[in-house]
Amino acid sequence: MTSRSGVLFWRTASSLLAGPLFLLFVYLGGWPLNVLAGGLAILGLREFLGFNLDGSGVARAGPVDTSADRSDGSASEETARAGSARRFGGRAATGGPAGSAVNIVAYVLLPFFFLPQESPAALAPLVVSSMLALSAAGLYASGAFRARRVAVAFFALWYIGGGFFYLPVLRAADGGWERLLLAILATWAVDVTAFFVGTALGRHRLAPALSPGKTVEGALGGLAGGLIVAAVGARMVGMSILSGLGMGLVVGVAAQLGDLAESAIKRTVGAKDSGSFLPGHGGLLDRFDSMLFVLPVVYWYWRL
Repeated sequence: MTSRSGVLFWRTASSLLAGPLFLLFVYLGGWPLNVLAGGLAILGLREFLGFNLDGSGVARAGPVDTSADRSDGSASEETARAGSARRFGGRAATGGPAGSAVNIVAYVLLPFFFLPQESPAALAPLVVSSMLALSAAGLYASGAFRARRVAVAFFALWYIGGGFFYLPVLRAADGGWERLLLAILATWAVDVTAFFVGTALGRHRLAPALSPGKTVEGALGGLAGGLIVAAVGARMVGMSILSGLGMGLVVGVAAQLGDLAESAIKRTVGAKDSGSFLPGHGGLLDRFDSMLFVLPVVYWYWRL
């Protein structure tokens, strides 16, 4: 089995096992979905905060350089450690006492995103309280305000916690089961068709600075896949085709922007994958990067 076919095998196998289980929690809704969303957010936050950070808690710009060898041809110990950190999700540094304290506060704050609630308005108090708590943690641990360390943790908290927050909130809204199911299936369709169309027909790179493997052809194929699945699914659940097409367009764009955003983060810290949570997919953020953008966009699409 070749490397590419091996990855495809594990990607398919893990999707067939995890996909139905994920949809079961979506169907159940209520506290089981809140618990699942919170658990996924904790794992995602762990991956993000584990990226290769320097002493100030700032993601190193550019990929980790593993080519700076000694004169005898062997890589330096520091370079080897950096390369190892990149290959294994970048778990090399915590940003010192300030980084550790800020990370702990981020984990403490995260569950508040997933208390039973049905409106994003519930997040408003968390905006101020999370910034104050993270800032206080960084100041207390280091004796100086670590603005960049706090900014990294604040972004991670809201990028991941804020994204997964919309999983139970969208489910609890009117028509939430059907709309959330369509959003998930359309997102998966975008990912799958973009991958296969890009592999078969891809010629023109979409964003080589962020993700050299993504192509314009793959992006268009993913958009078409999302439109088709959303339109067909809409009719199956009693919605109009026009509503389905609108949702498919929103999902097709948001899913690929989410994918590119996570690629930009990984490129910045020099990581190939965010982790090894799912065989064939990489880390949890690699699997849910599209969903973190799709869920809030779809919620507001139906609200507006």
